[in-house]
Amino acid sequence: MGLLRGSAAAVSLLIAFFIACVLKANAAPTATGTINASKFDEDTALTLAKFSSAAYCPSGDLKNWTCERCDFLHDFTVAAVVDDTDLNTQGFVGFSPSLQWIVVAFRGTVGTSIENWIENLKTWHRKADFPGAPAGAEVHEGFYEDYNGKLRSVLVPAVLALRSDFPQYRVVMTGHSMGAAMSVLAAVELKLNHSISDVHVYNFGLPRVGNEIFSTFQAKLIPDTFRLTHKNDIVPHVPPQWLGFHHVKTEVWIRPDGALKVCDGSGEDPTCSDGVYGDSVADHLLYLNITMTSHCSAVATSSSSSSSAAANNSNNNNNNNNNNNNNNNNNNNNNNNNNNPSLRAEAAAPAAAVPLTTGASAAAVRRRLS
Repeated sequence: MGLLRGSAAAVSLLIAFFIACVLKANAAPTATGTINASKFDEDTALTLAKFSSAAYCPSGDLKNWTCERCDFLHDFTVAAVVDDTDLNTQGFVGFSPSLQWIVVAFRGTVGTSIENWIENLKTWHRKADFPGAPAGAEVHEGFYEDYNGKLRSVLVPAVLALRSDFPQYRVVMTGHSMGAAMSVLAAVELKLNHSISDVHVYNFGLPRVGNEIFSTFQAKLIPDTFRLTHKNDIVPHVPPQWLGFHHVKTEVWIRPDGALKVCDGSGEDPTCSDGVYGDSVADHLLYLNITMTSHCSAVATSSSSSSSAAANNSNNNNNNNNNNNNNNNNNNNNNNNNNNPSLRAEAAAPAAAVPLTTGASAAAVRRRLS
């Protein structure tokens, strides 16, 4: 009898296991833009690295989503772009129906030596209170001033308007370098002062933004925060801890062998970026094989190329008419031209496509943080 009961129990377990497998196989697939708040997702990080890279492109091309780094997501619509030349900051807000995201992306520093910018961060020690945060929660005053310029006045209302139109969309913040610091501050404000509950942060090459009280508060407020660091990137090492700064969590370190390591929840995991010297600017400018620099241009459209070709053909026709007139007036010159192969080749060669101009550099030199 005992043997029969044991066999029946085993059969029951097998049936339960089979049912569980069937249910899992028939479960609805995860949506493309789904963000798991409790788990780092490499595909999400790669997509947002592309947004952070696009933030370095000229503001005019961002408005139309026509920059050379904008072709990775064709259904993205830009709602607002701000280029604050006084503070050398830039960012944009837009939305994607396929991802169901409202994306806010901030650019890092351009127009000045990144080495000088890093050196200034090493010596900056003044901090500012963040409104609404607990007593003693302080942030880097330079970052706070930069965020409170045009970035805040333009991008926050744009996010609120899109959230009103698309309440089911998730708000996703990203940025690189100084732009990463802006993404942290903006996320805190949207959650704290505007009650947007579904805020997510993935950023790249983040410097330390505030002190440990602020970092602990930020982690509780926005637990879905992942900051990627790359090998020996120098920027995550500034401002230094001995000045009272402490990183937000959770760090995801791209190790020297290229593997990604999700670090502990302290913000300062000694087995991740804190465990290396951190002296590389080159590592700061490349994340997940995505370039994070301002060398970004517009992409020529087919209509623009056709217009250029048509204009060149028209000029060629006019030149041919002028040549015919000259030939009629001077038979000797006509014969010389016909017998000259280099002239015939020049007349027959198609005109080169004229590249679109990108305009002046996006930035005045950023004020020194001193």
